Amino acid sequence: MQLPKAQILWWRTNIANRCTSVVDATWKDFPSVHPLIVHFPIVFLLLAFFAQLAAIFFWKRELSLITLILLVAGFLGAYVAGNLFHPHTNELNELARQVLEKHERYADLALWLSGIGSLLKIVSHFFLNRKIWAEAAVVLLLIGAAWSVSIAGHYGATLVHLHGVGPQGAHLEMSGHKH
Repeated sequence: MQLPKAQILWWRTNIANRCTSVVDATWKDFPSVHPLIVHFPIVFLLLAFFAQLAAIFFWKRELSLITLILLVAGFLGAYVAGNLFHPHTNELNELARQVLEKHERYADLALWLSGIGSLLKIVSHFFLNRKIWAEAAVVLLLIGAAWSVSIAGHYGATLVHLHGVGPQGAHLEMSGHKH
């Protein structure tokens, strides 16, 4: 459900226009918390990739556990950012819509690869005693997850900085969703 134009104008007048004077912003000052949350899974998935590489080269159970924690945190963070705090857009031009579709496609790919990687890492760590084939498969999944989350971030930045989607609520549905 989209808010009436009057409520959108109220938000932009009372919140967005005062943003130039806000130093210590609170959660309610943002039209969407997606950009605040989405950076955590990006970092977690990239760190999980490097931790998995280190775990293979040094073959330490502790590094494997660190990788598992980072990978699961990255997967859960990606799920939360993409499903619970995903802003809904409106009135996008054709180019911005194409960028949004690519952003969502790569974000979904990162979510799937990190989810499958998490399951395989759990099985490898707890049930297979870290068999090399399973750990190598996790590396491949993490390469894909790290790559796709990076590309999704690139398209997200393109939406914000080149198409103006999101800043001060531009092109976002200001609905009753808790985004």
